[in-house]
Amino acid sequence: MLSRFLWVIALIVPFVSAQERSRSWEHAREIVDRTMDDLRHIERQNAFAGEDRDRYERAMRSLSDFDRSVSEGRFDRGKLDEAIEHVDHVMKSKMLDPRERDRVMDDLRDLRRLREEWR
Repeated sequence: MLSRFLWVIALIVPFVSAQERSRSWEHAREIVDRTMDDLRHIERQNAFAGEDRDRYERAMRSLSDFDRSVSEGRFDRGKLDEAIEHVDHVMKSKMLDPRERDRVMDDLRDLRRLREEWR
């Protein structure tokens, strides 16, 4: 009886772990996607120029690079750190209104939380 129980547990545990891992990958991609959507929305409203345009493009490129690594099953902490840094630079733009800044700050909080969850 005990051996059957252990056998059932042995079958279930890898399945649950794979499911949790899959949800974590999806969660990471959702955060990146939402952040990119927020930045695109802000860009459409403000049409970044000069240094702000460069910051926006670097943020989008680094988020895309991190998302690509996640879609390939690799959590590249360096790419995430780079994305966080570039999104932070966009958040500091003087072109953002307070509501937009709050939105980007929420995205940054979620990206940083994601980084902590994957320690």
